[in-house]
Amino acid sequence: MNYLNGFKTKFLSTAFHLTKKTWLNNMLGMLIFIAGFIPIYIVMFIVMMSSTLDMAEFNTFASTHSQPENFVTDVFINNPFFNWNTAIMMLITYPIIFLLTSWLVNISMLFTKKSIKGEIYSFGSCFRESFNKNIFRILALQLTILVSHITIGVISFGFIYFTDHIVIGIILFFLLIGLLFKYILIIPALVIGDMKFTEAFKFSFNKMNILKCYKYYGISILCFIVLYISLIIIMLSMLPIMLIPILGMLIVFALQIGVYISLHSFGMSVFSGLFIRNSTNEELTNNIIEIPDLPIE
Repeated sequence: MNYLNGFKTKFLSTAFHLTKKTWLNNMLGMLIFIAGFIPIYIVMFIVMMSSTLDMAEFNTFASTHSQPENFVTDVFINNPFFNWNTAIMMLITYPIIFLLTSWLVNISMLFTKKSIKGEIYSFGSCFRESFNKNIFRILALQLTILVSHITIGVISFGFIYFTDHIVIGIILFFLLIGLLFKYILIIPALVIGDMKFTEAFKFSFNKMNILKCYKYYGISILCFIVLYISLIIIMLSMLPIMLIPILGMLIVFALQIGVYISLHSFGMSVFSGLFIRNSTNEELTNNIIEIPDLPIE
């Protein structure tokens, strides 16, 4: 299929087609991603089990140490329940989690890139190719988005605190979140477009004007609502299966993983499609990727 033409004319059907084509490879990538989490979960479980906490005593402590001006001192110095092992564990495991996520996004984008270009590829070849600088670039983008979220939260709740206008503050929060869609083309620009980090930032920020940001923001909210309702229906339909001892839980877990892989694959296809849709033919042919001479199915 000619994905470049498809994303410019029939976006949704093309995204579904690309999702179907990359699903199996994304499943393998997701299994490796999950396997990478197993040691982290084991360590977290051990640390949590080693920390004994009496909730009655904790509630007493919290009620007597609730002054905002003493918060840092009370929580990190005078708090007998604060566990430095947990803090150290978080400092170690969170960067690993971010790196694993960056790798998963990178390899998933490689699948879409090679499919769009019409290349014949295998999971093994993409796996080897996925360990490149883009992992750290995507990691830097994750941290940038995280800082942006924190900044938006501080601005919005600071507005509520100083003005007591809760509704306006919440509206401000959601309006500012919409501006984060300026980042949406960066990852496909890095992987599919082979751009440098600063070039990808410039490309995405130039292409995603305010109108497009809120247009895609609105579409994503509608998709989230539909998805949420669909997941509720799916979970309710799984209730009879869950009643089967052990086997039922395994089946439900497998189905949940399948749904998550499908959503991930579709998300990567949509990001790739938005990158193509917002690029001119000249940019695609001269600066980014060669358009394969493939028929439209």
